[in-house]
Amino acid sequence: TRGEDVCYRPYHCGSQSLKEPVTVARKQMTVVEGTYSLHPTFADPYDLKVFLGISPELQRQRILQRPEFLHPRFFGEWIPMEQTYFETFRIRQSCDLVIE
Repeated sequence: TRGEDVCYRPYHCGSQSLKEPVTVARKQMTVVEGTYSLHPTFADPYDLKVFLGISPELQRQRILQRPEFLHPRFFGEWIPMEQTYFETFRIRQSCDLVIE
């Protein structure tokens, strides 16, 4: 909204580390995606917010296709943290469009 380029460091799940900084030039339209992209820390810079839902069954199927050593962290840590985040900050309710 300020008309500035954005710099961020992508997270690489495979190595569980931040990659080198990436600068994205300001454009007419920019799509920002990611579970925590609607965190209140970022204020509300978006013109349109879309929540993409997934059934627990399909989520589980997709996680089981990832490396097996990550399964305990997904099921025991990351998914519960994600659900707490969604509920605490009312992420789904704050979106303009919800797609299941």
